[in-house]
Amino acid sequence: MAKIKRNKFMSVPVLETKILYRKLLRAFKPEVVFDIGSCDGSESIKSAQILPESRVVAFEANPINFNQILNNSDIKKYNISVYNLAIQHSDDEVSFNIIDSDVVKNRGSSSLLNKPGFPSRQVKVKGSRLDSFVQTHFSETKRLSLWIDVEGAGYEVLQGLDSIKHRVLFFQVEVEENQIWEGQRTKSDILELAQSLNFREIARGSGSNQYDVVFINENCEGKFDLPKILRITLLECRIRKSFTFLRDLKRKYILKS
Repeated sequence: MAKIKRNKFMSVPVLETKILYRKLLRAFKPEVVFDIGSCDGSESIKSAQILPESRVVAFEANPINFNQILNNSDIKKYNISVYNLAIQHSDDEVSFNIIDSDVVKNRGSSSLLNKPGFPSRQVKVKGSRLDSFVQTHFSETKRLSLWIDVEGAGYEVLQGLDSIKHRVLFFQVEVEENQIWEGQRTKSDILELAQSLNFREIARGSGSNQYDVVFINENCEGKFDLPKILRITLLECRIRKSFTFLRDLKRKYILKS
């Protein structure tokens, strides 16, 4: 079995977090999966395919993306609930920055925060804390997982977990070491907040400034063989990387010949 790859400056393995997240879905089988900052709904669809008995809920604050998600036939096929909400630290209405330079190319770049150098327009959207939403719609649910990709506003999402932190089994969140958006909280802030909520960082993606991190609720660690899951994930990542290398090498050889 492959050893867990660790960056010499990090205490957690560096791997493809998407693969790990999906393995955790299969292992823990959360009752409800939240896709926060859904963009195109693809991660919601994948989660629903993995866990057909679970509820999958997609949140998308960008009204353009929200309408496109609703028109995706697979969203209806897998009975995924979609909300035009900005998940944040309060239940107040909030201004959302839509980058207009290319709404297709930049559909995943809009944010609650302003991105310097990218002209945008503001629209008002409804806001909600995640604990408020859960208490209203899933008050009896005990096992949740979160996929968080909100362009610099991950800290604000986690601020809304307070009263439901014990229900969240694990989550993935995109982080930045240095600011990309104005006023954003960086990786160190998110790590400190997550630890205060009883979550531990177990893996991170590659990248020097922006990458994904997976956290697990410390109360859940003993329920599954987490080191084994991490080792299997790393092995799969290495196999995929090898296949990609061989495929690209073959294409290069064919083009030359």
